[in-house]
Amino acid sequence: MQTGRFIMKKIFLAIAFFFCLSLWSQNATEKDLQGKWQLITYTTASASLDVETGKVTIDKSANTFGPEMANKLKNDMESYTEMLKTAYVEINGNNFMQVVSDSVKAGTFTLGSQGNYQTIEGVFDDGTTGSIRFLVRDNKLMLNFPIQNKTYTYKKV
Repeated sequence: MQTGRFIMKKIFLAIAFFFCLSLWSQNATEKDLQGKWQLITYTTASASLDVETGKVTIDKSANTFGPEMANKLKNDMESYTEMLKTAYVEINGNNFMQVVSDSVKAGTFTLGSQGNYQTIEGVFDDGTTGSIRFLVRDNKLMLNFPIQNKTYTYKKV
């Protein structure tokens, strides 16, 4: 009986491993990025803001700062809600435009990679460049800035 469970666990783990590996190895293409994407979630290292509802979820690690700091973080995040409700990214061919409140970044891009992550390598209209990790899954575009520890999640509209 023990041997049967052990074998079943190994088979389950092998199937799960290969399933996850196949999901991880699927790279997005430029075609997958096309269209307009509306911001739905803004996440930092300590908190996440649901832009549609204005609800803030504080990560348990933020509670180590104490309730006063966690409350300040929550209030700060909530104050971004109205500004972020109109934030979007629009991609047409290899051209992009990102709008957050009154800040607009536009330019061209190519797809690249950084370790195990896919990246968007942007050349902005002002001549500056930037690189951002991204993932497309379930009609959502996740842009991750690891140095700033921020993630912007968009849904296709």
